[in-house]
Amino acid sequence: MKKQTLAHVTARLPFLHLTTGKDPFREPFQFIQVKTFDQPGTYGPAGIYATATDAHTLAYFNLAEHLTNLENIPEPEILIKADQYKKLTGPKVYFLDFATPGQIVSRDKAGQQIDAVPYLTAQEGPRYPDWPNVLPTMEPEPAPIIGIHPEKLTTLCGIMNKGPLMFELRGAHRAIVARYANPEEDGTGYALVMPLFFNDRDANNEESTKKREQIHERNAKTYQEAKTTKERQEQQEPSE
Repeated sequence: MKKQTLAHVTARLPFLHLTTGKDPFREPFQFIQVKTFDQPGTYGPAGIYATATDAHTLAYFNLAEHLTNLENIPEPEILIKADQYKKLTGPKVYFLDFATPGQIVSRDKAGQQIDAVPYLTAQEGPRYPDWPNVLPTMEPEPAPIIGIHPEKLTTLCGIMNKGPLMFELRGAHRAIVARYANPEEDGTGYALVMPLFFNDRDANNEESTKKREQIHERNAKTYQEAKTTKERQEQQEPSE
């Protein structure tokens, strides 16, 4: 085992396989991208980032917070299938060995092989989305009502599970940004979730607001009528 080919796992890799896509017609979304950025950008400082997206949720992490000896990771970009990447996130993975081109060997603390995970280079694999261009740059703004699919929220919390999260809103129809409330302790990982679109239920629409109020009133009236009927029935029942 050649030490110069090893990256030491200091913190378990994030569970990015949870938010990859399964659509065979959108092959890039089936992969986790590991890419070197030589310059800072909307994602943060220069570094090597691991990213996954299913087009509805996007999560990215600076691998400097998870690995040492990053210079051993092939540059500028590799792609790992989600089911294979999952093998690198296990609790016993202590080293990642890049000695063999096209393959990452995970090793335990004693240096024994656990798995061999294949990867593709950017030239071999599908073209990955240019995700830094979709990261929001505008300042957060209030949104009276915003919809989030529970499945997407569950996925996000499964990936960012090290500590409390903060959610930044940029309007009812723009991506929600999630980040750790204590980045010094939990890291600087980020995730984006697209909100649900309610069409005519927009919170700023007076007509839809009126409709909601009417529904609440109707529900309250139905409940009160049912309660009154039940009380009358109880009063009419003969006592034993």
